[in-house]
Amino acid sequence: MQHSRAVRLPPSWRQLGPIIAVSGLFTFGWTSSVLVYVMTQFGTLDTHHAERKKIADSSDA
Repeated sequence: MQHSRAVRLPPSWRQLGPIIAVSGLFTFGWTSSVLVYVMTQFGTLDTHHAERKKIADSSDA
């Protein structure tokens, strides 16, 4: 005798898995793009800060 533990979902519920998977991919893509944007902004801010410090140091000398 073979026991199957697989759960049989109604057809309308079978679409839930792929929808959640696509949602996860969109979330991953959005999070990655926000992370890249934030790090780019920090890099730009750091560059401007270094330039201002260099100008201030050269005017003090």
